[in-house]
Amino acid sequence: GPNTLAHVERWKKENTGVCHWGKSSAETPSPAFKQWINLIENAQKHFLENPSPIREHIEQYAKPTDTLKINDWDTSPNTIHLIGLRTGQDRAADRRENDDLFVLLINGMVFKFWGSTDPNPGMASRADIPFLVEGQHRYQFGWHKISDAKTVYRALRPASHGVLVFRDKNGDRALTDSDILKGVDPTPNTTINIHWSGIGTTNFSAGCQVIAGRTYINDQDTLVNCGGFAATSYSELGSKKTRGAYNVFTDLLLTYAPPNVQTIAYMLGRDVTLRLSKDWTADYVQETVDKMRKV
Repeated sequence: GPNTLAHVERWKKENTGVCHWGKSSAETPSPAFKQWINLIENAQKHFLENPSPIREHIEQYAKPTDTLKINDWDTSPNTIHLIGLRTGQDRAADRRENDDLFVLLINGMVFKFWGSTDPNPGMASRADIPFLVEGQHRYQFGWHKISDAKTVYRALRPASHGVLVFRDKNGDRALTDSDILKGVDPTPNTTINIHWSGIGTTNFSAGCQVIAGRTYINDQDTLVNCGGFAATSYSELGSKKTRGAYNVFTDLLLTYAPPNVQTIAYMLGRDVTLRLSKDWTADYVQETVDKMRKV
């Protein structure tokens, strides 16, 4: 099982000198953990009181989906939460960078990663590239690259029915107000996974939420550099190269998930979402991502 002592010991061995195990827990959460949980609660309250076109599309959607209506958002500190904060999604890009922030809230601790919440046009098979709608979504532990036994690895997948996406209807390689006004794709998307994005130099997303492997920030707010052993691509994976910080991300999920818990709550917002709280500056997302990228 994911919570065996052997798994924890393997994690510690692979990350010796890399991770700092903090003293926070579900019973004694860190101050930072409380701040981020409060952000989720504030966001729910704000969007209930201030409807937007995105929220209206979600509320009006009648089919089963893993994208939750606002009243159904999970704000419990006992839930595993992942927050994605996107930037620049409305600016056209022929090559979209890994420039978004991911915040993992687990067992009273906060870990930060970076990557992309938006598709890189060069990775997509369709011109009308998909953008995951902002809001909260149910994701389950699963696998990515399942069609290839040599490359399959741990990832997160929509929990059951699929998640809602907007599509780039006018082909400008961005998520704009005109795309949002056209509404969500009529069928929930079951392929928008949360997976690895190499070392971070290339955005591996065709619509998925992707996490870079070079660096992360641990629960003590310390930058950890995995660059010495993080693979750039699948071809580099082997005895000396791993997925680096992404492995830390998945091992945290498997190690700290309560017994029989196989799902997380993933909330996707924009960098301006942080304006709902006084705990962060206006440039927090960019500054934090830059801290991890520019190593």
